[in-house]
Amino acid sequence: MTDWWSHINKDSIVFENDTGSMTVARTPELALVYWLSAQMPRTPIENPEPFKVYVSDQRLPGENDPILIPSVIGAIERRWNQSLEPPETDIALFILKWLRKHGDIAKLMIYGETI
Repeated sequence: MTDWWSHINKDSIVFENDTGSMTVARTPELALVYWLSAQMPRTPIENPEPFKVYVSDQRLPGENDPILIPSVIGAIERRWNQSLEPPETDIALFILKWLRKHGDIAKLMIYGETI
């Protein structure tokens, strides 16, 4: 693990996936948006040119979108073939901890506490 973890703002959610990519988000919901985007298949760009900007046609719910949690749960059900029943409150935190427990997130820090 890099030394980055000791320098992260304690007001953030930080996770590292199994490839070593680290993500920092201000809210648990935004962290789930980032996680969900990594689960979506990418459309390959044919003959990409250097220094040219490409816009993705990928659509993702925002952190305040009511479809975010159902979309994340759907991605979890597809990937693990398991049903997930989150609690009534702190749903996003519950899901992040669930992802950590099941190995999709290699390391998780929630507001300064390593999970």
